[in-house]
Amino acid sequence: MDYPVRQFFAEFSDDDACLKRVMEVRYGLRPTCGKCGVVDVTFHKISGRRAYACAAWRSRLSLRRNDLSG
Repeated sequence: MDYPVRQFFAEFSDDDACLKRVMEVRYGLRPTCGKCGVVDVTFHKISGRRAYACAAWRSRLSLRRNDLSG
């Protein structure tokens, strides 16, 4: 399968775009918070960090460590 370099850089132009894609692939487009159990919870990126936070309980999800922490 060919994946042109231009297409790669267009899709993943910065770290945030890469982290968003990893989040989608690893946890799906409708994730469930492992800490609070809320289904289809919204996770938002924590500014200045490579982590996301659950909008319901603010538990953090680190994509590098693959864990939830409160």
